[in-house]
Amino acid sequence: MKRPRTYVPPICKEDKSWARCNQNNVETYACHLKRVFQPNNIASELDIVHPQLLNEIREKIKQFTSVKIAKEFDTKKHLFTTK
Repeated sequence: MKRPRTYVPPICKEDKSWARCNQNNVETYACHLKRVFQPNNIASELDIVHPQLLNEIREKIKQFTSVKIAKEFDTKKHLFTTK
């Protein structure tokens, strides 16, 4: 049994015309994604130019498991109970 084809409405292009065929839809959508997903120019301490700084930060972060979290909650349970 064949399913009915899904209707895909045309996309409005930047010049206010309509992209009606698949190729025009793809090109218009690609331009839209290129314009929307631009990298942010944010000043950051974590610069790729300084990989040794990143390695130092990674060493400071301790790994944990869900079991360690549960044990920590059990030891601090009295802080979460109300009287």
